[in-house]
Amino acid sequence: MTLLVLSLKIPNIPYPSIDTQILNSLLLMGHQFLIYFISFFLLASFWRVNHAQFYFIKKTDQALLWINIAWLSFIALIPILTNLIGIYGYIKVPLIIFDLNIFFISFLFNLNCYYADKKELIYLDADRNMIRFRENIISLSLNCNGH
Repeated sequence: MTLLVLSLKIPNIPYPSIDTQILNSLLLMGHQFLIYFISFFLLASFWRVNHAQFYFIKKTDQALLWINIAWLSFIALIPILTNLIGIYGYIKVPLIIFDLNIFFISFLFNLNCYYADKKELIYLDADRNMIRFRENIISLSLNCNGH
């Protein structure tokens, strides 16, 4: 998440500068700062739910790790896709790509829980309602592909 700050482009202000030039340049970067904060808080939200999910998982195996790595690959796309929407949000394709990315993030997040439950990697005192809810989402997603 800290690498997001590298997407902020410092404007080239001729030397010698004055405070108003720097302030005006920073104000012109408002759009960049907005994209930065949206991306940062989206990533923070995903990190928080992933942390909460792994609170219920007592052990992992290779498949669970690969599901999580696949999930992270879609998470890593958030900054560029958020920036794409910030620039071209009036066009459908960037919105569709962003929505598909969020779909895959959600699907893999739920698959992670579903798989951990099926392989008995979850603590026995885990919230069974939450696990059933995730299993229903996975079942619905898989059934939609068959119809």
